[in-house]
Amino acid sequence: MEAIVSRNAEVEETRLGAAVLDLPARGIAWPANRLHQYDAKIEAGQVVPTGSFIRPV
Repeated sequence: MEAIVSRNAEVEETRLGAAVLDLPARGIAWPANRLHQYDAKIEAGQVVPTGSFIRPV
């Protein structure tokens, strides 16, 4: 996935989703591992937003 953010027709930011935590799988592995510390888990079919990969503009 690619994001191009513009303001007043000027490009402010461009990023690729593959850059999230240097590896796309880490974007979901981190919250899954964190939940495991609390005996919780991500269930099959559950939608998990992993956050943005661009800075706020």
